[in-house]
Amino acid sequence: MRFLKRLLGIRDEERHNILAGTYPFLVTGCGRSGTHFIAKFLALNGLDMGHEATGTQGAVGWLCASPDFCRARGAVFGKTLHQIRHPVPTIASLQTFSARAWDYIFDYTPQCRHPSRPIAAARYWLHWNNMALANAALSVRLEDFRGNPAETVAALSDFFGKRLDPSLIAAAESHGDSRRSRRGYGHKSGLSEVKREDERTWRGIEALAARFGYDLAEE
Repeated sequence: MRFLKRLLGIRDEERHNILAGTYPFLVTGCGRSGTHFIAKFLALNGLDMGHEATGTQGAVGWLCASPDFCRARGAVFGKTLHQIRHPVPTIASLQTFSARAWDYIFDYTPQCRHPSRPIAAARYWLHWNNMALANAALSVRLEDFRGNPAETVAALSDFFGKRLDPSLIAAAESHGDSRRSRRGYGHKSGLSEVKREDERTWRGIEALAARFGYDLAEE
């Protein structure tokens, strides 16, 4: 367990622990899409959902987007919420994943493997979001917690069957390291390289980004 935490860059206090069982809810997406933030927001609203761990009401975490990961752990979730973030900053920050973390990703999605880290990150953004989206009852954009908080939280309230408080967004953003999901990590997304070298991935990202109203201009 400690090795897996080190592998995925998960701190001890996050207690990565997806336990066997049947749970009402799952919140997932690709890494660096704000799962830490939404886990804090839901916890502040009284929902027992761990970050990369199961609580009584489910789990929040990118690992669980993989059905193989969940099956291996015997974890079954009733409803899935897909959280997505703009591909440009997400792909940029994904390039800071460790080599061991990438080995883990390639084990579950070998189609993401590529010697270029920007292309591997782009493939991961596309395939992992599509895995999360496949079983999702609702998708939300991370950016809409700031840009359209009332409507976003209203949709979440309907999903969870519980009134959530949008005034707690700021507290969730400032709690612990949840703001890290919004940073660019000093990398370029490399989408120009993806467009030039991996047209199939580029077209997939272009289509998925358009579906969620994202502009693919480099930041």
